[in-house]
Amino acid sequence: MNVVVEPAQNKDYPHIKQFAEQVGVTVPEQADENTYYLLMKSKTAIVGVVGIELCHEDALLRTLVVDSSTCKSDDLFYFLTVALGFARERQAKSVYFVTPADPSLFEPLGFSEQSLDELPTHFIGHKHFDKVKESEQNKLLMTPLH
Repeated sequence: MNVVVEPAQNKDYPHIKQFAEQVGVTVPEQADENTYYLLMKSKTAIVGVVGIELCHEDALLRTLVVDSSTCKSDDLFYFLTVALGFARERQAKSVYFVTPADPSLFEPLGFSEQSLDELPTHFIGHKHFDKVKESEQNKLLMTPLH
C-alpha cells in the first residue's frame, strides 16, 4: 500500500484520538513538549499512529495503533523505521517499546528484549512501564540508535 508518514499537527489530534479510541487506546488531547505523534496515511484515511516521548537521551514509542485490515507487515516496519529516524533526529540514543507481540518480530529493526532492571533510572516510575509488571504477555524492547 502507498502510505505517507508525517508528524501530526494540532489539527490532527481529534482524529488521532478517535482513531486510537477505536481499539481502546487513550491519548491526550494535545501532545506536550516532549511527546510527538506520527501519522501514517493512505490516500483516504489515517491507517497508523505512533507516539514518541522523549526523555533525557532516550525515547519511548507509545500509542502504536495501526489498521490491520489495510496495513501489512511491510507498512508497519516502514512506519517504525520512520519513527526511529524521527527519534534519532531529536538526539535519542535508545528507543524503548512495550508490546505484547513476539519480540523476534522487531529484531530486524534492532530491538531486543530487556528486563525492567535494565531500564534507565529516568524511566523508573513511568506509568507506561507498569504494563510490563501487570502482564507477563507484555515485553519491554529496546534498540540503540547509532
